[in-house]
Amino acid sequence: MSRARLPTCRPRAIGSRSTATAATFLERSPTARTYLEDAYRNLQVARTNGYPSSDVADLSSKVLGDLDIYYHVNVIVPQVVLSFGTDELGAVVLGPDGAAYVVDQTDDSVYRVDLVTRAKRQVAVKGEQPNGGGTVPRPCC
Repeated sequence: MSRARLPTCRPRAIGSRSTATAATFLERSPTARTYLEDAYRNLQVARTNGYPSSDVADLSSKVLGDLDIYYHVNVIVPQVVLSFGTDELGAVVLGPDGAAYVVDQTDDSVYRVDLVTRAKRQVAVKGEQPNGGGTVPRPCC
């Protein structure tokens, strides 16, 4: 069974210029979204119809990269900032002071984590009243 070659024509500005120029084109062009979504769908059809992934991998990578630019996608790589020993964390929220507040289910505590210095400080423990009354005082730092 013979297979037709994958078409390689694409709008010239997409993927052929510097990242900054491509980003500007993608953000300003009313047709960029249509071209990119059509290219993505056609690559999916090629995979479904048995084209080897090696034939479509490079084009898929370029199309997905351009879609990321168009939709302003930022890839975030998770990293360990601080270990809590058992790491049975129930919740994490970003506080109004810019610090992370972490619920450690192992010892039923809430820790304040300074994201710059990576220092952690226990600010509340289940079952204990704070010194100043019935509410936990706002962290000082």
